[in-house]
Amino acid sequence: MDAITLAPRLRHLRFPVGHAYLWESPDGLTLVDTGLPGSAPLVGDAIRALGRDPVELRRMC
Repeated sequence: MDAITLAPRLRHLRFPVGHAYLWESPDGLTLVDTGLPGSAPLVGDAIRALGRDPVELRRMC
């Protein structure tokens, strides 16, 4: 998984297959384009790799 910083609070998460975007805001994390079905473990790993906790995920769109 690669996490590419697109803006100070926006990351592009690239997985072996598929991708997602993670927006960091003061009230939690927003996941945009959640990736392929079954990507949840990869998303959780990516969030932890960025020093955050998956329980901070508040929105998905």
